[in-house]
Formats: sequence, C-alpha cells, structure tokens
Amino acid sequence: LKNWGNNIWHGTVGIYKMQEDLGLKDPEILHAIEVHTVGSAAMSDLAKVLYVADYIEEGRDFPGVIEARAIADCSLNMAVAFETMRLIDYLAELRVKIYPQSIETYNAFIKYLKK
Repeated sequence: LKNWGNNIWHGTVGIYKMQEDLGLKDPEILHAIEVHTVGSAAMSDLAKVLYVADYIEEGRDFPGVIEARAIADCSLNMAVAFETMRLIDYLAELRVKIYPQSIETYNAFIKYLKK
C-alpha cells in the first residue's frame, strides 16, 4: 500500500485510527471506510454510499461531477459504476498505474451502466 500514495492508503490506515481513537468496531462501517476511495467488488449499501458521497461531496468541482450527482439521485449502483468508470478513465489519461482493487470495482459494477 505504501507505494500507492495517500489517495489509496488513507482508507486502509484510517480504519485503525478510527478503532484506536473512537473505539469503532462495527465491521460494516470499518469496511466502508477502508474501501471509500478504491471501492470493492462486494460492497454493502453503506460502503457504496460512502464511496459515492466522497466523490460527489459539496465543494467538488471537476468535469462530470454534476452528472455524477444526478446519477447518484437515481441509482446507487449506477453511481458506483459511473464514478469508477470516470476514475479509471482519468487515471488512464494520466498514464499512471491503477490500483487493482479499483479495476475489480469497475469490473463488478460496469454492468449497471449498460443499456
């Protein structure tokens, strides 16, 4: 994880800090925090909400955020798929490595964007 930078590891490391500082023990909440930046092929609704909310939160301003918010109003699974698709596109455009779990998330959710 240390080779991937803060955008990847802060969720994984953050769960330990949450447990230590707040005494948080709920495995569903911890998993949602852990995967909120990379997603997961198997996410609870809570994990999906946190993943999407982190992407579309107020104050974010990037191409596609308005569309992402509109999709999130319609379908949580579509929102996860759209966000992950945009993330993969963005990272590919930058020609940087893509965290394998993000690719797994894409593969698991892209079906929700097919017509």
